[in-house]
Amino acid sequence: MSETARIVDPLGKLYNCPPLVGREEFSIGDVWNGLNYKFSEFMTLDVWRNDQCLDCTYVPMCGSVCRYEAHLKTGDIYAPDCEKEFFERTTPEMIKFEYDAAQQSLRADGPEFENGSFSE
Repeated sequence: MSETARIVDPLGKLYNCPPLVGREEFSIGDVWNGLNYKFSEFMTLDVWRNDQCLDCTYVPMCGSVCRYEAHLKTGDIYAPDCEKEFFERTTPEMIKFEYDAAQQSLRADGPEFENGSFSE
């Protein structure tokens, strides 16, 4: 969902993301009065403004943008939705997968490279 998109529930309440719809405490306004800016910080949170996230190796891949997940995990909608454990578990396998795919592509598309030289 884009940063500027909003969801309108049947009662005209505005929400930032689908999982929060119907949870009035997370409404960011309504169609009659517009945004209430109660959650203006919530609407602009990103990892590049969070010191805890900036210290993380995985910040360029992460995003930490799901406020609902943060709320479920920590009880705090403003907390980072930290995925560091996920990236620590999966990154080595992702790198291996990408390396193997690149090797397969090279074998299929070009000459073999053995003992420091190409062979046809």
